This record gives sequence, structure tokens and C-alpha cells, in this order.
Amino acid sequence: MEDKARVGYTLKSSNNNKTLSMTPDEYCQEKAAKSGSSFYYSFLFLPPEQRKAITALYAFCREVDDIVDECSDPQIARIKLQWWRHTMRETVNGS
Repeated sequence: MEDKARVGYTLKSSNNNKTLSMTPDEYCQEKAAKSGSSFYYSFLFLPPEQRKAITALYAFCREVDDIVDECSDPQIARIKLQWWRHTMRETVNGS
């Protein structure tokens, strides 16, 4: 049985906070599906491993696009994007 890392995140509502747990793949799937893009639906025709990879890439694109679209403070947006640059550089370099 495959051991999958779980990622906790907080789902906030007006009356309570609920912490949910999901794998990185589940997070990417949710992020891509919530976009409502026709790109996401075209991924469903790919073989499973290719679908998983392109969904992760698309979720990343959505993440950085959301920073630019939703962050009202340009300095905070720059910091968030810099974090992604640093994290991606470390990932590519194997750090």
C-alpha cells in the first residue's frame, strides 16, 4: 500500500474552522476542478499518469495566477511569487 503524505489546511467559515486533510494529488485535483476551465475537462481524456502530471502543473499555474488576480497589495503578491520562485528553484535543484 502506497504511503501518501497528507497536507492539512483550514477551511474557514463564519461559524467555525475545520481542518481537512488531503494528499498533494487531491489538492491539485480540487484546485484544477474548481477553476471551471475547459482545460481541466480535457485532462480527463489522458491516461492516468499523464492526467496526474498535467493536473499538478495546471494547479500550480492556477496558484500563481490567483496570487496576481486576488492579492490587492502588490508587495504581498511579490512576496508570494518570490516564495514560489524559491520553492520551484529548490525543487528543480533537488534541495
